[in-house]
This record gives sequence, structure tokens and C-alpha cells, in this order.
Amino acid sequence: MMNIHNAGGNYYNDMRINIDAAFDSLPEMGKKKAAKRNLAVFNKMKILADAMWIKFNRMEAMVITGQRRDWFNEFKAFWSEMLGGRPLNIMDFHMLRMWYRIKNQSVEQLNWDTIEEHMDNWKKDENISMIFSQLYGNALSPHRQLPFVHKNSRVLEYGCSHAPYYRSYRKYYNHKKAKWVLADIKNISYLFSMYTYRNDCDIERMIIIDEQNADNPLNDIEGKFDVIILTTVLEHLHKPQAIVEMLLNHLTGGGYFIFDYVKSEATGLDSRQGLEQRLETLKWIKEKTVLVKGNLDNIEESVSLCIVRKK
Repeated sequence: MMNIHNAGGNYYNDMRINIDAAFDSLPEMGKKKAAKRNLAVFNKMKILADAMWIKFNRMEAMVITGQRRDWFNEFKAFWSEMLGGRPLNIMDFHMLRMWYRIKNQSVEQLNWDTIEEHMDNWKKDENISMIFSQLYGNALSPHRQLPFVHKNSRVLEYGCSHAPYYRSYRKYYNHKKAKWVLADIKNISYLFSMYTYRNDCDIERMIIIDEQNADNPLNDIEGKFDVIILTTVLEHLHKPQAIVEMLLNHLTGGGYFIFDYVKSEATGLDSRQGLEQRLETLKWIKEKTVLVKGNLDNIEESVSLCIVRKK
């Protein structure tokens, strides 16, 4: 494996990853692994059981102590095998999660003028805190509802990062035998997804969005999707309205589009364009779709999770 570390730092509490080199060094995809298929009733029982643990305030304790550790085992493999990090136990993870969070408390306004700057903003060393916070948050609340994903559906999770919806499908909805495409720019969380899921048989393709294909990374995708998921993404984009238009062109008529849109102050990794083009993007979505679930009455404020269908 090539050296994927930037100068300085170490392999524990100051990990500095050269994101471009890390993506270049990803292991080649091997033989697709057969998916673990559970009966629908068994998966429903897992959903209910996890909801119970959360309701009675037991999930966090089990995650912190390692009684629930499937998520940690995935991270540990990524940390040591992909990033070359020093061996971790569950307490190390939680200590490092807080350490990296403290180091990444910037509220500065970044430069977003060019697509190159946009991509570079997501490759900064301090962004390693994202994978810690995302996996911990997902461990506390692992279930994402997927009633719109049916047997043999074709699903795109765009700007997927650690792929929370595919993770939920993999754990609770694997009986549906859907096909998934994941897509994102180069960042530490998508590196985790590509490393962890690269051989899953339900993954049709994993797309890297870069400077060359940023306007239409789905250009060579044949056919359309039944479901497109775009959550915690729009506030970060360089051209939010153009991306939404492109995505809806790849969605079947009557297909589901799942999104949200935070009204940010365009600090940190929230882009200036994501704020400036926010109202126009939401108005365009309302014009081209029919609301199924959620609230689009006041688009002047942050829009929480919505499910719409393409007209």
C-alpha cells in the first residue's frame, strides 16, 4: 500500500490522511460477497427491539461500553487496515471521537469559488472527525425508515458519506434484495464506505465525484432509479439546483426523492452557494414533485426530512 499519510501527525490522535492517495490505494473489488438475507419478520423484530433499547435509554450505554459493537468492528478494520492506525479498543474510540471533535471546532468561512476549492475543503486533515461522529451517531440511532424501497428497487444514495441509508438497508431491510448505487466526492467518510462495502453484492456501483464529472457524475449510468436519497447534502453543494435537476432526470416517473435542506450560515463545510441558491432549489423541487411526507410550507427556514414523488 502506498503512503497515504500527510507529513506530521501520527497514527493515533493526530491522523493526517492524504485523501487522494487513500482513494488511489483502495483495495480492488474482489468477489462479491453473498448478502445476509433475513426473513422480513425477523428484520421487523430487530427494528422493534432497537426502538425499545432507545426508548428505555439503553442504546447509548450499550454503544459506549461495547455491548453493541458491530459498528465498531467495521470502524476498527477501516482504521487499522485502510488508514494504518494503531490498534484501538472501544474506549480509545470514544476518547478519540471527543479529541478530534475538539480539534475541529472551526466556524470560519471557507473559499467555495471554484469546484477545485470545493473538493479540497472536504480533504482537509481535520475532517477525520466526521467519521467518528457519524458512526457514533449512527450506532445510537441505526434505523432509517425505508418504506419506499421495495423488492428489486434501484436506489441511489447521493452524497452518501458513510451511507446511513444503505447501512440501515443492510441491517434491517436486506430481505428486499434492492440494488444500490452510492456516490460522493472524496472525503474520509466515503473512503470508509468504499472500503467497507466494496464487495457487497447489493452494491451495483460506487461512484467518485470529482472536478471532471461534478456537474453530471451519473452521465454513464444506464436506466433510472426508483428512489434517490439526498440527505444532509444540499447545504454543502457547489450547484444545488443544477444537481437536483440532474438527479430528478435520473428518477423514474412517480419515483421517490428523499431530501432535507438546512438553512445554514455558510460556515465550516456549508457552502456559500448552498445558502445563496437555497430558495430557488426548494421552489424548483416543489414545482416538479408531489409531497408525500414532511413539510414544505415554510422554505424560508430549515427543511427537515421530506419524501416527494416525481410528477
